[in-house]
Amino acid sequence: MEVIFDKERVQHIAGQTVDWMRSIQGTPHPMSAYVSGIINEWEKGGDPICRKAPHLVYTHLPINPYIDDRTDGTIGLSYLDVAAPAFGIGTCWAGFIRMAVDSYEPLRQALEIPEGRKMAYAMLFGYPKFKVNAIPRRNPLQVDWV
Repeated sequence: MEVIFDKERVQHIAGQTVDWMRSIQGTPHPMSAYVSGIINEWEKGGDPICRKAPHLVYTHLPINPYIDDRTDGTIGLSYLDVAAPAFGIGTCWAGFIRMAVDSYEPLRQALEIPEGRKMAYAMLFGYPKFKVNAIPRRNPLQVDWV
C-alpha cells in the first residue's frame, strides 16, 4: 500500500490520467466516447479525476502470470473506506486512475509503483469540505431466507 500526502503530486497524477484520456480519444477503447467532456472540464480548471482531493492511497500486489486477481488489495481499501468516517475523513474510489494505470506508463511512473507489482485499486481521501448531517434515505432491505 502506498499513501501520497502531497497535494501537488496528486494533481500531477490527475493530469497524467487526463493525458491517458487524450491518448484513447478516437480509438476503439470503450471509454473513448466519454472522455472528451472530462478533458474539457480539466482544461477549464476543474478536476474531474481527483476532485482536488489532498491525498491518494493505492494498493498494489505482485504481478503473477497465473493469477490476475486484485481482490485482496481492493478489500484492504474497503476497510479504509468503512473506517475513515469514524475519524472524520472522507473517501472516494479513484476509478479513472485505476482504468488508466495498466495501459499508460507515464501514470505508472508518476505513481512510482514498485517494479514487479501492479495496482489493485486507488482511493482519494481527506477531510470533507461539507459535513453530512443525515444518511441518504434508502428503500427498506428485503431479504428472503431460503
